[in-house]
Amino acid sequence: MSFQFIDLFAGIGGFHKALETLDGKCVLACEIDKQCQEIYSANFPGTPIKGDITLLNPNAGDEQTFKEPVPDHNVLCAGFPCQPFSKAGNRLGLEDTRGTLFYHIAKIIERKRPEYLILENVPNLIGHNEGKTWQTISNVLNDLGYIFDTIPLKFSPHLLGIPQIRERVFILAINNRDYTSKHVKP
Repeated sequence: MSFQFIDLFAGIGGFHKALETLDGKCVLACEIDKQCQEIYSANFPGTPIKGDITLLNPNAGDEQTFKEPVPDHNVLCAGFPCQPFSKAGNRLGLEDTRGTLFYHIAKIIERKRPEYLILENVPNLIGHNEGKTWQTISNVLNDLGYIFDTIPLKFSPHLLGIPQIRERVFILAINNRDYTSKHVKP
């Protein structure tokens, strides 16, 4: 079964590689780092790649705020910047300019309504600011109509035998409207 996805804060294409193996087609990648863009383009030729998420247009009628169109998609992937939440950083969270990029993801979700979300960040995202950051993110996703586990999945590559310990949290969410219409019968 084929599906379309977008890859935000794409890096060199980890989500792309994984979803491609599941017959997914990337219809847009977004990565601000020029070196990562070059590697991504070499790894996935032909995939449209944009630089700045703040310039994406999830709604063609909203030209005042956004410039680059965002195509329709079934899955939204985003490994949004972790520095504002990391124990190694200054931990300004959603007050940090990079932390506010989550709201650009939310704007795309609100306008495009993908069926599924795969969001990734550092484990400290959950406990940051005494849990208030996670509560804010949870509230935004709930308000947008998505259901997800209130405790994100913690995972590290070493659990698959890969020689790297890099624990991350994954927020896996499904559009409640789509889930209800497909899986709950009256």
